[in-house]
Amino acid sequence: MIRKPIFLLLALMSLFFGCTQKELDDTGISAPDTGDVPVTFLAAANSQTRGTSMSGTLNEDASFRVYATKQRKEGNVLVDQPTYYIRGTGDDDIVTYQRIAVTGAEQYRWVWKTAKDYFWPQENYFVQFYAVHPASAPVIADILANKSFTYDQTNPYDGNHDLMWATAATTRESAGNGSFKDPSDKSNSTVKLQFHHALAQISFYGKLSAQFKNWGWTVEVGGITICNINGGGTGTFQPQQYATALDPDNLIFTKADPAVLCNYTMSMNAGHLIVNETTVTKDGDNNDIPLTSPTDVTMVIPQKPTGWNPATETTGTETPATKGCYLAIQMKIYDAQNYYQLGSADSYDTVFVPFETGVYYMYDQIAWQADTKYRYTLEFGGGYNASGEEVIQPMTITTAIQPWDSTTIDSEAKH
Repeated sequence: MIRKPIFLLLALMSLFFGCTQKELDDTGISAPDTGDVPVTFLAAANSQTRGTSMSGTLNEDASFRVYATKQRKEGNVLVDQPTYYIRGTGDDDIVTYQRIAVTGAEQYRWVWKTAKDYFWPQENYFVQFYAVHPASAPVIADILANKSFTYDQTNPYDGNHDLMWATAATTRESAGNGSFKDPSDKSNSTVKLQFHHALAQISFYGKLSAQFKNWGWTVEVGGITICNINGGGTGTFQPQQYATALDPDNLIFTKADPAVLCNYTMSMNAGHLIVNETTVTKDGDNNDIPLTSPTDVTMVIPQKPTGWNPATETTGTETPATKGCYLAIQMKIYDAQNYYQLGSADSYDTVFVPFETGVYYMYDQIAWQADTKYRYTLEFGGGYNASGEEVIQPMTITTAIQPWDSTTIDSEAKH
């Protein structure tokens, strides 16, 4: 009489643990099982991250955080509300570059995966993936209710990390198509993530004014700081329908209001900070050489800054008394006889220059846009002092705009 219930219980347990296609539990996690199919990723970025060439793939030492929801479908119709698939709030959800066996002990492919395995739900589920790079970026607290991550006074964006995002909307049965040599092999189902830049890239170049050139003067630049930039903002993923799953989601990045004013000190291009011509200095390949670092590039949140007005905001002493945007530039100016007009042999003086996006369309100033490079050429000029008074003569600033080049994800994972 005692053995029968035990036998039935063991039989039920055998049926339960014999399933190779498990549903996820309430946390969106299923325990590892050799019969399940773990989710892996192919990840590519635009051809540059900051200033470094990427050749279409993220750096192998990079990492990002991924979030996902799942939703049951019938055909191409979604029939219920999204539920959690990957929450993306802990270290287990950080995705890194790893070498793992995909189809057998002798066949390896370099792919991206989470530290803890997440397994595909059944094929009648549609999964929406959201990814944010770097992994240190603020987390999305609740991917079901609010697909947003926020920078604020406690965590302002510092201009030194290339904030990127990616999305993918797919199912287990379609994720593998084009990812590996045998598209029909669903055990190879892999998610493609094409990363996009969320920020704008800022670089500075330099040349002399015609007047400074006529006087035989030379400018030496010690540093450039962009002051009163809004360093807070919110990135929000926009909803996507299953019918348009092949199109990437949009990410709308809005600046904080009220503004989180920050100062970004630029990394400089050592060895190229002497300006003595009316044209930008060129390298051996006839490319212009920047004053700021070509690789350690500062990036800003999309916004439309208002420049400092030195004609009306004139009460500054050490720095301009303004919430407007300006450049603080450490400079020396000396003539052909090495007589210093500004600064000295041992020290720089700081001058100030009003700064805004510098781009207008139909008399309206255009905001800095994500995924865009802005190249500013400073024509020296001595700028202004903190009280808004001219130092010898003002500087002028010209702007050139260039999009970051895009690269598609290779259809084949790297061997």
